[in-house]
Amino acid sequence: MSEPLTVSSDNYIQAAEMYDILSEQHWQSRQRSLRNALIAARPDAKLVLDVGSGTGMALKFITEALPGAHIHAIEPSASMRVGLMTRVLADAQLRRQVTVHPTDIAQAVLPADIDVALVCGCVGFFDDATRRALWPRLAAALAPAGVVLVDVMPLDATRHLPESRVASVDVGQHRFDIWLSGHPVDDGLELIRWRMRFEQLDGDTAVRSFSIERDWRAFSLDTLLAEAAEAGFQAQPLADSPVPAALLRLG
Repeated sequence: MSEPLTVSSDNYIQAAEMYDILSEQHWQSRQRSLRNALIAARPDAKLVLDVGSGTGMALKFITEALPGAHIHAIEPSASMRVGLMTRVLADAQLRRQVTVHPTDIAQAVLPADIDVALVCGCVGFFDDATRRALWPRLAAALAPAGVVLVDVMPLDATRHLPESRVASVDVGQHRFDIWLSGHPVDDGLELIRWRMRFEQLDGDTAVRSFSIERDWRAFSLDTLLAEAAEAGFQAQPLADSPVPAALLRLG
């Protein structure tokens, strides 16, 4: 694997500590669909690639579905890897089965004979060149019966989205609220700029509040599957997934 990204390229320096608050409900809602898809596709998987592993929210679901697999978790953000490594080190099974790679997918050297690759919750952050190059790279690295599980955000075009609260949890005596809004960038061609506002409250008293912005490429699952088809993949949409998702297999 390549050298880690520099701190200056880390987009999660402020928000990493609250990432699990934002993503916990999302991954819980996907637990059943994810497990069913993995067990049905490759119950004997020995090698799994988790692209954009974040703090490792999906790792336990993967190991429960595929107990014999070793997982290569790719995560470029040093801030997110604090949570990822903490999660791995705190669980004896994950410590045995997960290798963490401090790189982004464009720079990563992919292992050979991948049985399952997960590209979940991250593809909209890739630039066009990285995204289009990924499918032939995965096709070349997959085992003969390997599969790729991909998803996109349920937002297939840019639009203005008013601010709404997307997460709220109590931790001890404090409440953490996360608010999300979005607007098109560059005349709404493809990029949507998300603004996330984080609040930590002690009753009605604000302990702190800060905001971050990230750009996301909004496109449909069909667009993604058409790109993957150019690399030889055939798609099986996952009807039970709460977000648009599909399994890819080489035809």
